[in-house]
Amino acid sequence: YHLTRATIKHGRRQTDEALADARQAEVLQLRTTDLYCLLSELYHLKGNYSSSLENAQKALTFSPLSAKAYFWKGNALLGLRDTTQALTQLEIARNRRPDFTKTHHKMAEVYNR
Repeated sequence: YHLTRATIKHGRRQTDEALADARQAEVLQLRTTDLYCLLSELYHLKGNYSSSLENAQKALTFSPLSAKAYFWKGNALLGLRDTTQALTQLEIARNRRPDFTKTHHKMAEVYNR
């Protein structure tokens, strides 16, 4: 319930409300890759890159092959200004799921800076 609400609110660009629902889902023990990827994305949008990184790493503990988790880990590292490690994570995401176009766009953005 809370994860679904958080996802809907995120889609509506209601970041604070989405974050509150996602945190509630975690409190209720709904610990999944999807939840932690969403939390990573939401914290990234809020500019809290350390929490974004922490949640991406949690997502990877549940699903070590998740391209989305590597993508958000890379984004968090970019926010923390660790470009080298960020590109490594983005390359892993690209290799895990070549059709995940967000990864290609983010890598192009970094290389074009």
